[in-house]
Amino acid sequence: MSSRRLASAAPPAPPWRTALFTLAALLAGCQAAPTQVVVFIDPADQGVDAAGLRVRVWDTDAQLVLDRMGPTTDVARVPLSARDDDAARRYELVAELIDADGCVTARQLARGGYEAGAQRAIRLRFDDACEGVSCSNDQTCVEGVCRAPCFGLQPLDDPARSIPFQCEPGGDAGVPDGPRIVALEAENVTSTSVEIYWELDTEATGQTEYGDSFVYGALSIFEPALLPAHRQRINGLTPGTAYHFRVHSVDGAGREVRSDERCFRTP
Repeated sequence: MSSRRLASAAPPAPPWRTALFTLAALLAGCQAAPTQVVVFIDPADQGVDAAGLRVRVWDTDAQLVLDRMGPTTDVARVPLSARDDDAARRYELVAELIDADGCVTARQLARGGYEAGAQRAIRLRFDDACEGVSCSNDQTCVEGVCRAPCFGLQPLDDPARSIPFQCEPGGDAGVPDGPRIVALEAENVTSTSVEIYWELDTEATGQTEYGDSFVYGALSIFEPALLPAHRQRINGLTPGTAYHFRVHSVDGAGREVRSDERCFRTP
């Protein structure tokens, strides 16, 4: 997310100031709001070798309102305040551990809401039981098991790790009614090529975004056929390079889905 400042005019307000949340700075304290959730993120075991922690937050209308990086040396504290103290609002938070190549090595997903007139918390933790566990893009790993990502609220001073519960249909921020990606892999990686394979829970089109950074920059050939799985071969890659990728599918009703970012490295 970028902002431009003009010397001859007052700088525009960052987009999150007029969005559905008032967001305090990542890893910094803030003044308590009447209706607020503070998300604590503990890098724990998986964060030892990580280069950083990336946190993104979406609001009720699936608008990205926060995208920041921070160190993994301390527990991150991310305060979320509901605009106009409206406890009916929802949020979706994705926390990712990033390695030196900028690739995601572990991910936590949380969806939830607020309690009117109260400051509450949820506590997420990256632990070694989830190392190597790959969950679908609408699940999160807790103690080695992929689970629904909806979290209840707990007192601000309660140090216990939050445990998610089954999400209510239609009640989650940033989750449109559409196809789901249930499997995604980079396979048959060579020094100059890779095959990207993914499965869906319904028939849909397929295309891959890829590049040597998380802004991608290149697209695979678009596959218009409505299929439950896609396999795309990408050629012309550079040896010894870390690549970022995500896939995009649209079903017959025009509903779309994009995967989370993944990485692979060419030998």
